[in-house]
Amino acid sequence: MMDTQPASLETPEVALQGYDQLIGPARQRFATSRGIRGMVSPDTDARTMAAFLLHFSGLSVPITEPVESWIRRAGERCEALGWTDIGRALRGHSKAEAGHHQYHVDDFINLIRFWNTRWTPQVDPDAIRAHGVTSGGERYSRVHEEVIAGSAPYCQFAIEYEIELLPVQYGQQFVDNCVRLLGAEILQCMSFATSHIEFDVGHTKFNAHFLGRMIAESPVRLDPLVKAGAAALDAFGEHLAECMMLAESLGSQQ
Repeated sequence: MMDTQPASLETPEVALQGYDQLIGPARQRFATSRGIRGMVSPDTDARTMAAFLLHFSGLSVPITEPVESWIRRAGERCEALGWTDIGRALRGHSKAEAGHHQYHVDDFINLIRFWNTRWTPQVDPDAIRAHGVTSGGERYSRVHEEVIAGSAPYCQFAIEYEIELLPVQYGQQFVDNCVRLLGAEILQCMSFATSHIEFDVGHTKFNAHFLGRMIAESPVRLDPLVKAGAAALDAFGEHLAECMMLAESLGSQQ
């Protein structure tokens, strides 16, 4: 256990406060990472933002399509290890994530059209997809698979908590920045972002309550939960940073 673990975790509220305290440095790293800074910065130019949306939508499908499976499989492993309530909750949550990659697919089609009617060079969707999975995306996938295969598959809850907290924290600011730069019609190309602002408010409340309860019931879970949540944030931050770097390269071409 970490030496900084709170002395008392007897209630879910106190337990969650302990978790939030320990995950704080990872959340700060994410907040100052290249990708998220560019997404919410007033200094990002319109071409770069449109190019970021293109790459984010086109390259996020491989790390969004497996989400339902990751959560379900983590739940199944929890049940196999005797954590029936945790496993049942994860399997239930997995159903809400099925098919969310289709938002990225649809957004990407619309963004190709949005870009090609406004700027040069013209963008070939296959050329963007040919980049394959980003290094951050590969790392993000490994975090999930290692949690599922490891001794603490309940850590999937920490991953979901951190990732689903991001639209709540940054989503509206990101969407507003895109509208300011690209006009209200860009909303037709941002179904993934706009839908998850709504979806993840409820998901985050549930995740927070359940996470606090899990830790309160067994404080030894705190350390692996924090490590898993931090690993997911760092990996996803790397994915966004790579999308932003590719966007800056495209945005600089005339």
